[in-house]
Amino acid sequence: MASLPVYFEQRLVGMIDVDKSGPGFTYDPGWIGLRGAFPISTTMSLKSERIASDTFLPWGIKSAARKRTAANSRATSRDGAERCNWSAIRDRR
Repeated sequence: MASLPVYFEQRLVGMIDVDKSGPGFTYDPGWIGLRGAFPISTTMSLKSERIASDTFLPWGIKSAARKRTAANSRATSRDGAERCNWSAIRDRR
């Protein structure tokens, strides 16, 4: 199954993936061990276990909405603005 990497600047923070229970997030071990590392959300503490869909989805939806709003202010869809359809990811169960 495909994964989507999440970066902070040039560092890999973790991976978004989808399993039978829905989308989730797993922090990269290198990020967890990094001095000064921080969680991507106050609801998603730094831990090596996969963060389940019920915790991840609210953050993912808000994050996608912020990105979409910023992209829409700079470009239209035919200009290649990146879009993420979180409902399609959620519904792939």
